[in-house]
Amino acid sequence: MPVRKSWLVSLSAMAAVPLSLLCVAGSKSLAAEIKIKINTGERELKQLASSGGTDACFIHSGCKKGAGFSQKGSMGEGWYCTDGQLVGPQTQYDQCNIVSGCISDKHSVQYGPVWKSEERSFPRVVGQSWQCFDNAFIHQGCEKGAVYMKNGTMGTAWYCNDGKKVDSSTPIDTAFIQPGCQEGVEFDEKISAWRCKF
Repeated sequence: MPVRKSWLVSLSAMAAVPLSLLCVAGSKSLAAEIKIKINTGERELKQLASSGGTDACFIHSGCKKGAGFSQKGSMGEGWYCTDGQLVGPQTQYDQCNIVSGCISDKHSVQYGPVWKSEERSFPRVVGQSWQCFDNAFIHQGCEKGAVYMKNGTMGTAWYCNDGKKVDSSTPIDTAFIQPGCQEGVEFDEKISAWRCKF
């Protein structure tokens, strides 16, 4: 029986999909992964969802308006810049590592630093990506350190430990605090933001 050319194209596209995707992805998400792979000339896209519990991400480079999750975006379900710019297979995307289920009253998605630390060395920034961070409403000029509060004036978040109440008009410091931070936080002059102590 002769083999059709269209079958060969389909088989070569399947060969470009990592075996791990075939094992862990559902049929609907697998189809989306294959479609994206074919439309981008079989090059790897760093913003595809991985099996490590992260969401698909299609936030274009240079996004300044923040990110939101869409179930019907132009590239399928995932994270997009909230500026309304249409994205597609040829769009340049930012690096992403947004843990599934991030958005709640406790977390936000921001474009922030990626740290690398080695034993007995100060952590250093090795890049940036869109990530899930704890909400933080630490007012500017805070000198008493910050604490995590479940019922602060702006909801569950990090606040300055001086008891000063903050609201939506209070000038707030930038913060990149990973969820689950147990070591406490500190203001890092190198990135001009609050972060978890490593």
